[in-house]
Amino acid sequence: MAESGEASGMQIKEALQVQLDVQRRLHEQLEIQRNLQLRIEEQGRQLKMMFDIQDSNIEWPDDPPVDSATDRTSQN
Repeated sequence: MAESGEASGMQIKEALQVQLDVQRRLHEQLEIQRNLQLRIEEQGRQLKMMFDIQDSNIEWPDDPPVDSATDRTSQN
């Protein structure tokens, strides 16, 4: 009986070790996913900023650019 108790004790110890290893790997994967998510969010912010800058620099055909010199002469 003592041998079966020792054997089941060893199985429990091995199972706990496997569980700890799995938890450690899951934690590492979670950290990697978190870092990737932060990088994706930062790239999204940079892309939005690039689009905003591009939009502010575009002269749309419906809205001709206002030339301040021409605008002053037409007011006189």
